[in-house]
Parts: sequence; structure tokens; C-alpha cells
Amino acid sequence: MKRVFRILIQFSIGLLFAVPFYLLISLASKTPSDMSSMWVPAMYWNTNNFMAAWEKAHIGRALLNTTIITTGTVIIIVLVGSLASYPLARRPHRLNRAVSMILVSCLVVPPLTVLVPLYKFIVDIKGLNTRWAMILILVTFQLPLSIFFVHQLSTDTTNRIG
Repeated sequence: MKRVFRILIQFSIGLLFAVPFYLLISLASKTPSDMSSMWVPAMYWNTNNFMAAWEKAHIGRALLNTTIITTGTVIIIVLVGSLASYPLARRPHRLNRAVSMILVSCLVVPPLTVLVPLYKFIVDIKGLNTRWAMILILVTFQLPLSIFFVHQLSTDTTNRIG
């Protein structure tokens, strides 16, 4: 009985999340003259709305930009984060604890507190509306977290093995 109730709750939550997507697809596939209810699916599939949105909103360029920015950011964060965290975890030094505390303190600072100086900096280096500036910003804000996670993983693995 308890398992059936849990499955029913999970199904209800899944349905609650699926309804907006159904409505989005249902309304997007209708013609402008179709005045039927939004809950009723279209009588025939109209792809003109999708093609118009793709062309007018430049979705292809947005997907390309998203792919380039995401790929570049992830590659840089993984490479630099692992290279920076390895010495912290494997080489004992008296400054390691201080560097770790600085990294954790970087995680505590809200990004909104540096928004105006960051914008001014990006304007000064002529990085407004460029992919490389977006990658730089994302790497800057995510790198401390990456270094912290990889450092903790390396330290934990070292302690378990040795």
C-alpha cells in the first residue's frame, strides 16, 4: 500500500511537470486561426510556427553560441580545476590550508556584489557581446567550486587508499 501511494505521488509530480510542455507543444502546433481549447491537441501538425520561430528568433545561432560557450567553459574548468587542485591535495605545504580557505571564501561571495565592476571590466576590455568574455565570466565564477570539489575528491581518495 505504501509503495502504491509513493508511485501515485511520483506519477502526479511527473504529470505536474509534463503539463506545461504539453501545452507548449499543443499551442505551438496550432494555426493562428485555430481557436480551440489549449488542452485539445491540433487536428493536424503545423510546422510553420516552428520554422518561423527558428528563422525570426535566430535559434540556430543561439544553439551554436550555447554549444561553443558551454564546451569551452567545461573544458577550461576541468583542465584548470584539476591542475590547480592536484598540488593542494597531494603536496603537503603550509599554505595549502590558506589557499583552500580563500577558495571557500570565493564561494561565499554573492555574484551580484561584483556585477557592476565586472560589467565595467568587460566593457573596458571590449568583451561585450563576445563568446570569449562569456566563457571568461563563467570560468571565473565556477573555477573555485571545481577546485574545491576535485581537491576534496583527491584528498578523500588519498586517505582511503593510503
